Amino acid sequence: MKNKIIPFLIVLVLLLLCSACSESGKETGTAPATGLPDPSRITAADRSTAENGTVPESAQAEEPFPAFLSLTLRSSAGGPPFPGEDRSYSIKIKKDGTDYIGSLSKYGNMRARRLNEEDLLKIEQLLEEEKVADWNGFDIHETGLYDGYSISFVIEYRDGSRVSGSGYGQSPNNYNLVKTKLENILSPEEVYSDIILSLENGPILPAGTEVLKLKIFNYSSETVSFDRFFRLYRKQEEEWTLLPWKDDANAKEDRIELKETSAEVFSADLSDLFGSALSAGEYRIEWNVSAGGQEKIILAEFLATEEN
Repeated sequence: MKNKIIPFLIVLVLLLLCSACSESGKETGTAPATGLPDPSRITAADRSTAENGTVPESAQAEEPFPAFLSLTLRSSAGGPPFPGEDRSYSIKIKKDGTDYIGSLSKYGNMRARRLNEEDLLKIEQLLEEEKVADWNGFDIHETGLYDGYSISFVIEYRDGSRVSGSGYGQSPNNYNLVKTKLENILSPEEVYSDIILSLENGPILPAGTEVLKLKIFNYSSETVSFDRFFRLYRKQEEEWTLLPWKDDANAKEDRIELKETSAEVFSADLSDLFGSALSAGEYRIEWNVSAGGQEKIILAEFLATEEN
């Protein structure tokens, strides 16, 4: 009897194994892949990684870009060496309609322009890499410190959150690094000069402005001289285009001298000089001056917006 049962059991086991292998093969060949999103739902930003074989964890719509609505960094020094000297420093970025405007004022020197997507991406990455959110709540003020410096900052985000703080004689460890990198993004050119061209009503003006209030500071150790003629440019297709003076426009032909630590203020009527008030756009003023026997160009960049 044993001799008959053993062959029967062996055959039964073999039949069961064959059946299991057959079912496994069916599942392998027909089961849909899991964990991969529908290719039609992969966003443009995710497409390159999907083509390389790595698919993001989700294909959800991207978050609004950039995440912040406005950013302001300020610093100022106490006890300026000369009365009336502007030792303040500010960086401001704000949303204006669908655009973002960046402005920089460094000791009176001014820049203002619209920011493109590359600029905004660099700023987003900078805020993330330097962990600027960790600054929130900074509040260290040195007591008994004379002629120190003060700082303040506010960053507001789309989701309603904000990062803010202030200090006197103290700042977050990487505050100056972030400030310098933001300055380089807003103005690739060197901003600081000891001969300063500034707009008393700038650097962001409303479209339709008819008069520019220009001021030249001389904080150098030399006497600075110049005439009243300046050049006004408007940015068109990423190029600065010189705006011609009207044929009948004229300026008083005298030479002005500024002694050390002095200033001169001018009012420029744009309709008289150029034939019209400011239209919305980015502008640049250049002025030739002479200091210590050398010719220099001082400049200021400003913005005219429909909503100021």
